[in-house]
Amino acid sequence: MLFSGAIFLFFFMPLFFGGYYLLPPKFRNAFALLASLIFYSWGAPTFVFVVVLSALADYYLAKSGINNPSKNKLIYLGVALN
Repeated sequence: MLFSGAIFLFFFMPLFFGGYYLLPPKFRNAFALLASLIFYSWGAPTFVFVVVLSALADYYLAKSGINNPSKNKLIYLGVALN
């Protein structure tokens, strides 16, 4: 699915924004993550694991950097991994 394709413009994007803004704010991030996984799996399902691993690595790097005085190093590591 391309960003300029008719399926994205007239099907996926309106469904995404409609669902995103109809959901309560606490569920919006999970919905955006799920929609991203669907988008990536539509085009290249073999690379969905890359998105999942990247999201998990970023989550745990950010979580470990909360009480860490050298959190800039963890942010640089997260950027380098992505």
